[in-house]
Amino acid sequence: MTAPAREVIRAKVLLHYAKGEDISSIKRLVGISRPAIYKCIGKALAAGAQAGLKDTYHSPKAPEILDDAKAWVVSLACTKPKDHGLASELWTLSALARYVATHAVEAGFPRLAKAAKATVWRILNEHDIKPHRIAEINESPVPFRWKKFDLELA
Repeated sequence: MTAPAREVIRAKVLLHYAKGEDISSIKRLVGISRPAIYKCIGKALAAGAQAGLKDTYHSPKAPEILDDAKAWVVSLACTKPKDHGLASELWTLSALARYVATHAVEAGFPRLAKAAKATVWRILNEHDIKPHRIAEINESPVPFRWKKFDLELA
């Protein structure tokens, strides 16, 4: 198994630092910036060598849209807009996002009241659901065929 390139570079930084080389020579040998070197060494000294090699989690706050709210959006996407008093047969992403934003508070999900179309798309994409891409199904048992018309030119 190979390590990601960033981890290899950080390992080189820590090895050179452990040998007693100064920051300027480590910068020349490894080819990364001084702040990146100080950050790597600082993490390793504070939390251990393994911590110095890994990326830190970049999003310190907890997700604002919880799983039950996402499940509500997915369940809406799996229904027809007509079931909710709308005129269309199929959801468009814009219509679904509008409906979610309008009805989120009464459904108990106030965070979704400000959800944009991109947020709704991300929620649906997590579950590989694309209601805006569903083709309308002809419920006739006979497949649709184009009729050829003979046109007479006058």
